[in-house]
Amino acid sequence: MRGTFSTGLHGLDDLLGGGLREHHITFFFGPGGSGKTNLLLWLAARALSIGGKVYWIETAGIPIQRLAHMSHGQEIDGEKTLNRLQVQKVRSLRTQEAAINQACILSAKTSLRPAMIIVDSLTEFVRLHIRTNREPWALQSLSMQMSYLREAARSPGVMVSTSGQTWIDYTTGRVLPVAERTLEGWEDVRIEMQRTSINPTIIALRSTLKTECKSSECSLRLTSDGFQSVK
Repeated sequence: MRGTFSTGLHGLDDLLGGGLREHHITFFFGPGGSGKTNLLLWLAARALSIGGKVYWIETAGIPIQRLAHMSHGQEIDGEKTLNRLQVQKVRSLRTQEAAINQACILSAKTSLRPAMIIVDSLTEFVRLHIRTNREPWALQSLSMQMSYLREAARSPGVMVSTSGQTWIDYTTGRVLPVAERTLEGWEDVRIEMQRTSINPTIIALRSTLKTECKSSECSLRLTSDGFQSVK
């Protein structure tokens, strides 16, 4: 996928400056239940529906059966389509680093290159080591993982999307990504997600980095078969 890849959601495309961009790392962060995994499933379905390969690194269990529900009418069913989806299940920070390194290696090979690399969630294991004697090691590993993702994103046609958890800075009241200082400078686009309504499920998205885009925020409605832009 070259240039800019439309997400199929005009509000999100405006927020991203036209859609997901080649050579960019897009980072979605928010509390649990804010729709991060569902949105990444939506993006994976979009890529698969146009013939792209998707390399998905999951840390907490991807409900792969929900992929079809996130397609919103896109043709992603069938063995041929799912063969283009490669899922790497990781259960530790070390295996996560190895999986992301593998994504980098695949991106350098034209015949094996994925169109989209997804990491859900990038900071799941890092947060377990915050405020412990292993925090420096965990942050060093995260920095190495981001360098691999940056190298992968340099390959033609590769787009990288990741998700992460949050914490609250009680001195300022700000909601921030876990390991924000380590991530800073690596990601090109950072989008904060927050569920604002349960019935219907409405998710507010806000860009927290300066990007060339038509808007700095948008809202999406999560339905049983995907997302819809909210005017």
